Amino acid sequence: DLGSEGTLGIVTRAVLKLHSAPLSKNTALLACESFDAVQALFVHAGKRLGAMLTSFEVMWNSFYQLIAVDEGTYNPPLPGGHGYYVIVEASGTDQQRDADLFEAVLGEALEQGIAVDAVIAASEGQAAQIWAIRDDIKTLSIRTLPAVTFDVSLPIVAMDGYVKQLEASARVAFGETMKLVVFGHIGDGNLHIILGAQPFTPETRHRIEELVYSSLVPHRGSISAEHGIGLEKRDWLQITRSP
Repeated sequence: DLGSEGTLGIVTRAVLKLHSAPLSKNTALLACESFDAVQALFVHAGKRLGAMLTSFEVMWNSFYQLIAVDEGTYNPPLPGGHGYYVIVEASGTDQQRDADLFEAVLGEALEQGIAVDAVIAASEGQAAQIWAIRDDIKTLSIRTLPAVTFDVSLPIVAMDGYVKQLEASARVAFGETMKLVVFGHIGDGNLHIILGAQPFTPETRHRIEELVYSSLVPHRGSISAEHGIGLEKRDWLQITRSP
């Protein structure tokens, strides 16, 4: 990261590696009641699908309920009220074989109690509808403003405790005006957090940033997983970097 939010970077060389487009793609949305179950699902899907597993996106109930249920724009693929919602997607080279394996893997997750509900997209259109919920950042921004957005990273095993601690600390600091929404790319330890409170003053913003970033210290997390440091996060870099 250049510290200039992309304004001073110059690309001098680029290497492009191409792969053949996958011949199959299977998408499903699953509901889990606990984060332990989410981790178990991640391990199970990874073992059974291997390199075919191309997406594993997790939405906390705070995200799914807000966008898929309360907003009224979508026909929710699964009912609200569960703890976590996971989009699992697998790509491969044999349509029938891959579909059979994908269905078997999800069936095993249900039978073992890892997931409590699931829906498999029966078409590309249904898959797009599932992804539209996860990707509706515009609606998410409108419904949560004013707020501060974050992209932190930390070990998967620490995520549940981190989010619960953050929620408790924010509720103590801001009371019922606190709004917290969480979702992320669990496979690479990346969490997106939106946290807001009223009245939204510069002091409120600073306190929100302090809560989110300081809670990373015990987990040796990073203040940025993918968006870079730029100028806004520069003063917080000492949280996860030595002088």
